[in-house]
Order: sequence, then structure tokens, then C-alpha cells
Amino acid sequence: MECLDTQLIYSRRTDRQIIEVSQNADYRLLRTDNIAVQSVLLRNKPEQLVLPYMQAMMAAFLFQPSPRKILLFGLGGGDMVRQLHFQRPDSQITAVEIDPAIVEISREYFDLPDSDKVTIKIDDAAHFLHQDSQHYSMMLIDIYSGKEVPALLQQPDFYQRCHQQLEDNGVLILNLLTSNADKFKQTLWLIRHQFDHSTLCLTIPGHTNIIIFAFKKRPAELEQTALLHKAKQLKQTTELELEGWATQFFATNPTENGELIF
Repeated sequence: MECLDTQLIYSRRTDRQIIEVSQNADYRLLRTDNIAVQSVLLRNKPEQLVLPYMQAMMAAFLFQPSPRKILLFGLGGGDMVRQLHFQRPDSQITAVEIDPAIVEISREYFDLPDSDKVTIKIDDAAHFLHQDSQHYSMMLIDIYSGKEVPALLQQPDFYQRCHQQLEDNGVLILNLLTSNADKFKQTLWLIRHQFDHSTLCLTIPGHTNIIIFAFKKRPAELEQTALLHKAKQLKQTTELELEGWATQFFATNPTENGELIF
């Protein structure tokens, strides 16, 4: 996305970062600190996810197809909020974003849904969790800190609280960059320790992102044929393209007799 020819239409410096919005005839981009593309809006189809790692995070629907309550840490331009609200308009979605300027920009430029099913909280993720008492079917974490793993994601207490606030069949989905291998391994170990090793990873071909899925209890369907069947069923009732990601799970994780193993 960095190579797209776009025109700058908005720029703002906050206490935390430089925020830029640019666009061409097809796309609108949110970029921070002159480098990282945080969000991409397909202007004629705003609910569609463009960034591959966000598409991969939607593979959570293979394990939790009907989330009652969804919690997101990190809003960006609201790409995942738009997609989740489009796919599951009856789900209650809460997004937590630390920078109020990002919230303003996502409303003005990125079609953030105006719905009583969508709640935006301006807060630090750790503080929000300690003040919140709700339980969630899905937690999605997409927190940006340059090429480093954010400090919050290296704190055991954070994952303990996430585990506590997931429903029994809930799933945690975390986007991580692998540019620092040691910190990635440390973060993965923390999650696996808290979730009793009930985790899967999903690599994105051509990208350094790895998506971690952590389950409060072992999913019922871990066999390849069953996951592919689930992906085809979801395709019939949604616009989710999940067959490729279902297959990618088996290229990324250990298997035995055609079944994913923890």
C-alpha cells in the first residue's frame, strides 16, 4: 500500500504521532508517522477489508461464527469495525483507541459506523480492561508501536485479564510483527502460558505479520476438512473469503492426521 499514488488531503500532528490521510480514485489511506499504513478504505465498498493481515484476523469466524460481544484494541481508520458491523450487525462492538484524534478522523474520513451497536472508548487498553466487567466472544488486538512489540503486549497481567474477560468459547486474536524475533517469541510464550497452550498462529504470505489465535477452551473443529467446510458455509451467508486462510492454518501450525494440534 505504500506504493499507491495518492494525494494528501489531511495532516495533523498529535502528542502521540503524525496522522495523514491521502486518497486516489479508489482508495483512502490512513498513515501515521509518515511510514505506516494503518487503514485502507475501498471507497466504493467501505465494508471490505483491504489489508491482508486484517483479512487474516477475520479467520476467527471459523471458530466463533456468531460473536455476541466483540472488543477491539486499536481503531485506526475503523476497518475492522466496518467489517465486523457489516458481517454481524447484531453483535455489540466496542473499540478502544488511545488517541482521540484517530477517533475523530475515522468518523470524518473513514465511514466509521454510526450505530447503537458500535461503541468507541478513548482509553488505554490496560486501563480499560481493569475498569471493564463485561465478557466477550472475541477480542481483537491491533496495537501499533513502530517495528517494536508494544510494551503492553509483553505484560503477563494483560493476558490474564483478557483470559478472564473472554466467554467460555471466546477467542483472542492478536496481530504481531516479527521484525524482533526475540520479543515475538516472548509475547507468544506469554499468551501460550496464559491460555494453556490453546493457540494457533497464522502467517500472511509476503508480510511480516503473524496473527495469533488464543482460545479459552479447545475449539471443536480442528480437522482440515471440517474447517474448509465451515469456510464454505460462511461464504454462503457472508462475504468472508476464508477458505485460503483455513488452508493456511495447516501450513503454519503442527498437524497430526489432518488435524491441528496444540
